[in-house]
Amino acid sequence: MNRFDEHSTGLHEAIDDPVERQRVIDRATIDDALAGNRGASQQAIAAQVVRWGALLLRKNADYGDSAWKRPMLAPECDAGTAIRVRMSGKLSRLMILLERPAEVTSESFDDTLRDFGCYCLLELARPGR
Repeated sequence: MNRFDEHSTGLHEAIDDPVERQRVIDRATIDDALAGNRGASQQAIAAQVVRWGALLLRKNADYGDSAWKRPMLAPECDAGTAIRVRMSGKLSRLMILLERPAEVTSESFDDTLRDFGCYCLLELARPGR
């Protein structure tokens, strides 16, 4: 198994900006896992990471940065609060789906789980956080 190692490549010294260095290391780790160099379980995890990220980017293209703005119908809430409210709704749906079959079949447990995760990522990436 050939694993990416930042020290053996000299990458830890080649990029001065720590944020950019971490971004390059993270990307190399994901690419390494997708290639199967980190084992089957990490390959499966990396595939979900890419699928999840791509979903969030497509949704952001459709909705714009609306998750990071004050809600139009609840302007007293800041963006962080609004995201947590959305997360609460998704968490509630997940709990209901664990108890009984969905009546709205176009929104599966996996879809709801992905949406919940997307809100987690939006909160982590929220400007000014």
